[in-house]
Amino acid sequence: MKLIAVLPVKPLAEGKTRLEAVLGAAGRRALNRRFFMRTLGLAARQPGPDGTLVVSRDEAILALAQASGAHGVRETATGLNRALDLARRHVQALGADALLVLPVDLPRLDVADVDAMVAAAQDGARVVIAPDENASGTNALLLAPPDTLEFCFGDDSFKAHLEAARRSGIAARVIDRPGLAFDVDTPADHARLYTKAHRY
Repeated sequence: MKLIAVLPVKPLAEGKTRLEAVLGAAGRRALNRRFFMRTLGLAARQPGPDGTLVVSRDEAILALAQASGAHGVRETATGLNRALDLARRHVQALGADALLVLPVDLPRLDVADVDAMVAAAQDGARVVIAPDENASGTNALLLAPPDTLEFCFGDDSFKAHLEAARRSGIAARVIDRPGLAFDVDTPADHARLYTKAHRY
């Protein structure tokens, strides 16, 4: 199975707007860059994916991606699902049998988490979903082949992806792991990055 990890990335100045009050504009940009570089590095070290593709409207992000050996694709339409549709077309052109969508705001993600997603696909699962801590959002999504489902990111995307799989007659595999479930959206999430047990 040839699998490519897809990292959708907002422009650095636009990400994590709910953290403006605690970080300010410069702090948000720095955190967004740190999140991106960490996830990009993890994907590059991970033995599961055969490559990494970054889709973004931010030319600086695309330059960093290409400098690391990843594919960089300039986002041409607004919205995450459209950006992922564009990425999917590129992944298919690269001959991939599967794609793994990895948001970059998962600061506790590690190699074992990605391994768990990939192992489920290698075991025959066509749709592998990792929910967020509230079982509301989708924090990672693996599709094998890449065109198995339409992307349903947005409000209640976890349930939306499960329902899309059900309508297609596919039994989705759910991977519930702390490193995949914890994402950073709010000041409370950000504060959890700096607990004694979990330095970031």
